[in-house]
Amino acid sequence: MVRVQIGQPVRCLARGDSLRLYGRALAIPAVRFSYTRVCEVLSPSTSTLDRTRKLPVYAREGVEYAWLLEPLQRTLEVFKLQGRQWVTVGTWDGDAKVRAEPFDAIELALADLWADIGPREV
Repeated sequence: MVRVQIGQPVRCLARGDSLRLYGRALAIPAVRFSYTRVCEVLSPSTSTLDRTRKLPVYAREGVEYAWLLEPLQRTLEVFKLQGRQWVTVGTWDGDAKVRAEPFDAIELALADLWADIGPREV
């Protein structure tokens, strides 16, 4: 099971034909990825920085997709770079089961990510 721990470093890395999310490798047959995807786990202290400073840097560097996970709000936002602008691919929350670009070959149960986190912030 994949878990998000507040305050702990979290990585989402695509390489070759697999996605490594939080240290767990998930095989994705017949799909190739490059290092042009990022996954940021937001906290109240980093949310503004991640959205206003990091996303423009990622766009400048040619990152094609950005996932923003906000564990306390229980949300996943997925953005795709089109030209020089980020376009929202989708937003999911709660216990949704998600197939989100560019990893839509796998289903991600968001409930698994929030399982060890306290009550949802409102």
